[in-house]
Amino acid sequence: EQIGYTNLVAAYANIQVDKGARFTDWARRPLNDRQIDYAIGDVTHLAQLFPRMVDKLRRTGRGEWLDDEMARASDPATYANDPERAWLRLRLPSRKADVLGRLKALARWRELEAQDKDVPRGRIVKDETLADLASSPPRSQADLAKVRGLSAAWGGNAIGARLMAALEDAPPLEADEMPAREPQRPGLSSEGALIADLLKLLLKIRAKEAGVAPRLIVRADDLELLAAGQRDKLDVLQGWRHDIFGADALALVEGRLGFAVTDGKLKMSQLSGD
Repeated sequence: EQIGYTNLVAAYANIQVDKGARFTDWARRPLNDRQIDYAIGDVTHLAQLFPRMVDKLRRTGRGEWLDDEMARASDPATYANDPERAWLRLRLPSRKADVLGRLKALARWRELEAQDKDVPRGRIVKDETLADLASSPPRSQADLAKVRGLSAAWGGNAIGARLMAALEDAPPLEADEMPAREPQRPGLSSEGALIADLLKLLLKIRAKEAGVAPRLIVRADDLELLAAGQRDKLDVLQGWRHDIFGADALALVEGRLGFAVTDGKLKMSQLSGD
């Protein structure tokens, strides 16, 4: 699914990048010559790689694939982090207004802490710990020392005090903020499971032909949704994913495509509508 920089340079430029300085102490000054060479080598080869990779995209006609993948990455909305809406990204531990109110307050507090310290939010508190705190709030700051996922120091330090303040000021979630219930995911029948197996076989064939990792084309849960009959809001039925796999996947589940063995080789053929 991904290729490391070292392997990419070796494949395109036949150059072996020395990664030995990766785990040295980069906080010490001055940096030694090996560290400087490592840092320079980690970017300079990109000047050779970029035009070769762009040329390959053009030759294979896959420039639009890259456009599709980069659309989300280049959308400013992808990186907007509104602390007031941070709780909506979490798995809800309950549908009780008081629990969700605490979860909203805790998620807001964590987002602000992470932005202030410029670290990933998970470095402050893990999602599952936030859910536990919202469901079973501690009675006092000292109780934070006993919470799974927090160190004992939280029972008396400043960040623990700020967490408790966020909990204490948390009102129950307003009725108009209550999230809609997620639609029930269609379960796979025994026949659906067999269809999913056929789709996996088709995916393996198409991924090999395209030279693309199967998981980049479709996720396992979307494959099961397709086998169960869902058609809406599936990435695999959009854009380049539809072209190299989705169209044939639909034909397979709708009985318009079949597998056969000819001369010991697996082949696919279009079926008549009879």
